[in-house]
Amino acid sequence: MIKRSILATLLLAVPLAAQRPTTSSIGAAPQGHPQLPIALKRKVDAWYRTTARRTRGSWGIVITDERGDVLWTKNPDRPLLPASTVKVFTTSFARSRLGGDFTQATRVVGIGTLDSTSGRWAGTWQLQLNGDPTLEDPQGMGPRLYDLAAQLAAQGITSLAGPMLITSAEPTTADARYPAAWRSANIGSIYAPLIGPVTVHENIIDLLILPSGRIGGRPRIARDQPVGVQDLIVNEAVTRASRRSRLRLVPLRDGRIALRGWIGHRAGMREVKGAAADPRRVLEVAWAAVLSQAGIRWDRGSPAMIPPATSQIKVLAEVTSPPLDSVVAMVNRRSLNIGAELLLRWAAGWEAPAESLEAHIADVIGTTNGFRLVDGSGLSHDDRVTANVMASYLARIPARAGNEEFPFLLPANGAGTLARLRGGFKGGAGTVRAKTGTLAGVSTLAGYLGRREGTYIVVAFFNGGRTRRARAAQWQLFRVIGGDGIQIPVDTDFGPEVVSDTLETPAPPPVTPVTTDSSSTGTGSTPSGVEPTQPDSAAR
Repeated sequence: MIKRSILATLLLAVPLAAQRPTTSSIGAAPQGHPQLPIALKRKVDAWYRTTARRTRGSWGIVITDERGDVLWTKNPDRPLLPASTVKVFTTSFARSRLGGDFTQATRVVGIGTLDSTSGRWAGTWQLQLNGDPTLEDPQGMGPRLYDLAAQLAAQGITSLAGPMLITSAEPTTADARYPAAWRSANIGSIYAPLIGPVTVHENIIDLLILPSGRIGGRPRIARDQPVGVQDLIVNEAVTRASRRSRLRLVPLRDGRIALRGWIGHRAGMREVKGAAADPRRVLEVAWAAVLSQAGIRWDRGSPAMIPPATSQIKVLAEVTSPPLDSVVAMVNRRSLNIGAELLLRWAAGWEAPAESLEAHIADVIGTTNGFRLVDGSGLSHDDRVTANVMASYLARIPARAGNEEFPFLLPANGAGTLARLRGGFKGGAGTVRAKTGTLAGVSTLAGYLGRREGTYIVVAFFNGGRTRRARAAQWQLFRVIGGDGIQIPVDTDFGPEVVSDTLETPAPPPVTPVTTDSSSTGTGSTPSGVEPTQPDSAAR
């Protein structure tokens, strides 16, 4: 096991102005710290020389042992755009606050009684949505609206009256909005859907389209998700003589969605997706469809019957999300932006959630320096994190009670966003557990890597124009370090050594005093801390 250092947290307090390398050696760890094995250090040094020449952007790299002791660094305190590696903070924060078994409910609530003769619900009813990103999940892991309708039918309800009313148990309005921290240029992207309690099918519309049997004819919608959304589609597309297609979904002012473009008569089945501009409208048609499937007639035009004043609100149907650990693993595996933003709000509430996330990070690493976050997904170009902060957090969060298993909720090599990191590891799947991040001009990778002498933490942030080369180099770095590695042990002893019953690190032995190295950590996260800087090649 790698020798443990006793200075990991003492070095976090170095002021930004004092953070300057004190050695010209590539990737040298601070004096007094353990180092990479000599042969491995030579390989990493050679990797960086080649990578720096090929990418030319701004790098921030930190390699530590499982205790957080620095083994190799390059620009560890440079504030860079972290992209989706922010989800590491968000998902572990949610788990810290809520626990791995937490679930989120979606309900039908009502005030009234059931007329057992007619099957009519005599009273008012509402859909209660609380921002479950797995409701109508495209991959089928979460609950379905049909499950709610089936529960109503099982009670004998065959008729509902009145408009659909939406409420939320969350302390916010029952709607979905575009986050102010995200760039307006991303509006309408399937990677940047509206965020709020009203979330169904990740607020994405997904259609499978078949060409018409004749040239010039309208293509056919073979499948719609969520079910019923085709009632909102205005089909303006045509079939052409071709093997290709060019289809798109365009929101209309009246709430409907235009299917535009063309599909080739020999193109086969094509999928077209778009972000829902009005999730409440999508929810309404989806709810109507599942009620019909369950044998319940919904008369939207008739007023709901007013129940007696003494009636109490009751839960008529309820479904819940999978346990939080399953949701966290899914969000990290798919790098799901809407999932991360909703988990942040589950944990922090709907007022200034990013500030709560920053407070959590500061509590974990022991400093407010080195980071600035304005969202929970990393989609914002205003986020800044140093490699030192990420490495320190990754070392410390599994040492916290209840978070011992967090590293194993990150994708393993060969899975999810790490699919291209499949080969090159003798230890097989599970040698690496990490999170990627990608934006225009940004390529980041941070996580854990198993070696026989212990678990390494590797953070490699790149901001610049050559992101494809940077990503290939990041894969290569993990293979250089972990090619002969092992699966990360479940009993890895993460985090700095602490004095029993305190949050203090042990004092250095008096016989071997060590001075603080000026290249160790930290830039500011608050207005008085780091000043956000543009990367060498500004993100578009």
